[in-house]
Amino acid sequence: MTAHERHTRLAIGFGALFAFIVGLNLFGGFLPVGIQCALRIAICDRAPEKSYVVQMKSDLRNLITAQEAYFSDHESVYASELEAMGTNFRASSGVTVKIISVTSTGWSATATNESSPVTCRIELGGTATTEGEPVCK
Repeated sequence: MTAHERHTRLAIGFGALFAFIVGLNLFGGFLPVGIQCALRIAICDRAPEKSYVVQMKSDLRNLITAQEAYFSDHESVYASELEAMGTNFRASSGVTVKIISVTSTGWSATATNESSPVTCRIELGGTATTEGEPVCK
């Protein structure tokens, strides 16, 4: 079974369990409040983590636009520091973006969030294997 299949089965399982709990409550069934809370916490626990990853990916995509503007304005050179871009790029609150490497043909950067252990990376040009798509681990 692939990771995607496991994730799909898990998501369907949690969805069915949640519907069952709601159904019990709507039709007069009884499920102790403590169990309901524990199940809802388990189901919704990963929502904030996903929002941090979405925020980091968004910042890295915005960095692409800022780097291309800098490249156009500065004789085909990419910015090696965020400060060099002036007001063209600002990371979201809680997100730290760092430009890792710059060459004449591309650049790479990472983004981290103070509330998440996940790090996202983006590469453009040069020897990039995931051209312009943030990868998070």
